[in-house]
Amino acid sequence: MTVTIEDIARHIGVHPSTVSRAMNGSPRVSESRRQQVLAAAESLGYRANIMSRGLLGKRTDTFGIIAPKLDDLHAISLINAQEAFFREMGCVTILTITNCEEQAELKAIDNLISRAVDGLVMNYVSMYA
Repeated sequence: MTVTIEDIARHIGVHPSTVSRAMNGSPRVSESRRQQVLAAAESLGYRANIMSRGLLGKRTDTFGIIAPKLDDLHAISLINAQEAFFREMGCVTILTITNCEEQAELKAIDNLISRAVDGLVMNYVSMYA
C-alpha cells in the first residue's frame, strides 16, 4: 500500500498542505513541525511520487536514452557515459533498446514523452541505417 501525504497528515493530526510544505522546505512551517512530519513519513514508509512532483514542478529529473542496439563496446561505452553524465546531474535515465526497428523507435519516443521525461537522447549515426 502506498503511503500518501494525507496518511501522514492524519497520523500526526495536521492538514495535508502542512505536510507538503514541510517536505518542500517552506519557511511557513516551523523546524519542529518539519522534523515531526519527516519522522512520521519515515516511520510510515512514505516515498515521494516523482511523477506527481514532476507535474507540479514541470521537471522530473528523468531523461530517456534510445539506442538501436547494444552490440558493440562503442555503443555500450556511449550509453555508460550518457547515463553517468545524467547521474552526476542528479537525474535518472530510462534506457530503451529498439533493435533498429522503426515502429519500436516511434513507440519508445511516445512512451518516454508520456512519462514526462525532461529530454531524450537518440543514439544514431544515421536514421534506420
